[in-house]
Amino acid sequence: MRPPLRPLSLTLALWLLAAPALAETGGPQLTADGDGAILHNPGPAPIVALRVGEQRLIRLGPGESAPLNVPADSAIAGRFDIDDWSRALDDLAPGWADMHLRTAGHFLDTVDAGPAGAPSASINLRLLADVPPETMAEWARGPALRRALAARAARHVPPRSLGPLLVAVDPSETHAEWPAAYAALPPLIEGVQRAIELHGRAALPALRAHPRWAAERGVGAQFDPPTPIPDAAAALARALDAGQFDRAATIAAGLVAQPGPRDATLNRQLCGALDTAAQQALRAGRLLAAEGWLQRAGPVCGLLQAERTATLFRARGDLRRQMGDLRGAVGPYRAAFWLAEAPQDRARLADTHAELALLRFGEGSIEAGEAHLEAARALDSLRPRVQAAIEARPTVDLRARVGIVLIILVMGVFVMRRLRKVFRGDRIPGTRAALKARRGPW
Repeated sequence: MRPPLRPLSLTLALWLLAAPALAETGGPQLTADGDGAILHNPGPAPIVALRVGEQRLIRLGPGESAPLNVPADSAIAGRFDIDDWSRALDDLAPGWADMHLRTAGHFLDTVDAGPAGAPSASINLRLLADVPPETMAEWARGPALRRALAARAARHVPPRSLGPLLVAVDPSETHAEWPAAYAALPPLIEGVQRAIELHGRAALPALRAHPRWAAERGVGAQFDPPTPIPDAAAALARALDAGQFDRAATIAAGLVAQPGPRDATLNRQLCGALDTAAQQALRAGRLLAAEGWLQRAGPVCGLLQAERTATLFRARGDLRRQMGDLRGAVGPYRAAFWLAEAPQDRARLADTHAELALLRFGEGSIEAGEAHLEAARALDSLRPRVQAAIEARPTVDLRARVGIVLIILVMGVFVMRRLRKVFRGDRIPGTRAALKARRGPW
């Protein structure tokens, strides 16, 4: 008769049966252990900043386990050590998706996420800000999913580290659907486009070195030095009549760069060509290209250029807001308001300040919340969000304030009486001099 399986043997047998499924899904493993659980890292790289249920863990190396006082069904959240992410990217199993996305900056850090509405203060995004080009080249190799994660991280890396990503991704690549666990990750090409636009003008050196991406973002023609065109004014008119707006903008940029006087009719044509190019770029989400055309339109468009530039800043603010970066959206919204002074810009800026005030009040940062609230009230105190921030503003109990003042006054009077006796040379009861005088010389 075979002896019954011991509990340890039963556990080992169950683990062996489940091993193929665990290998397929991947990810950290949390198994029951008495009243708690054991967390195991089967991956090739350290995982850090872990939150398992209500418990935190700083670091768990590859192949290591740690006992935790949490239920075995607790949620696990964390990220990879940024220095070892290249190795971790070799395993893109669904069980690791949350940690890959958090390392890439799609989710904020579980331990130090910074203040709400300011994702750039999260520790995982701050770590990406120091990534060198060599590291980006390691991340941006291999399958499309791996490169899409690198593209998501590229929003936060230094602009000089964009180059290896532009080498690894061709703008003509088609998108394949990601696995369900990575559904939140943008498509590969969209991820690179968003990274370029968020870096703004700082991305121009990388684009200059990669003409295909420069053309995809609509800035290729802006790198070309102005070349003389025979009878440029007539060529500009023909391009505008034929609806060849890209060619018209290129000709106009060359004419604007040429010194010498121009008549009012030609200035209107130049402004129309450059303004049309800027509008088309804005509608296509090519903010960097729009900025370039607007800069060239400045000498010939006058006030119209200020209005278009305000539209550009609104788009930049909206882009930051979509990412949850309210603090980063304040600057572009303020610039748009200064340029156009439009009611919509006033409303956007007031609402953003009000939302930041609500977030700071909720965190207990009263001083920062007051600063945002005052800015919002100065813009439009009747906006619903501003009113909500006013109502959420912490108030001080007047009775408590009066009580504190009375206590301070009583203590002040007592201290002054004691000091007056000392200065007059009186013996204060309870002091050593008063006790000695009471006992006599013996």
